[in-house]
Amino acid sequence: ELKEILIDFCKLSGLHSGENLYESFVKSCDNMRILTKILACTTDNASNNDTLMKVLEKTCKDRNIEFTAYNNHIRCLAHIINLA
Repeated sequence: ELKEILIDFCKLSGLHSGENLYESFVKSCDNMRILTKILACTTDNASNNDTLMKVLEKTCKDRNIEFTAYNNHIRCLAHIINLA
């Protein structure tokens, strides 16, 4: 059964860089033991999210988890339409 949940709501220290987003995201997933179950990530079009997804893809590859930034990154349609 497909489920949708809010994984975490944590305060980021420092810049909202892709690397910092990645660290928080993977820490939360590891704490809940769900990284292997992530189907996709939905984000806005900010470049820091591209970095997040690329670093996440490398981590998943290192852990033998099927996940690619190209296939598993869903860009928020509301943000896209708002920018048009």
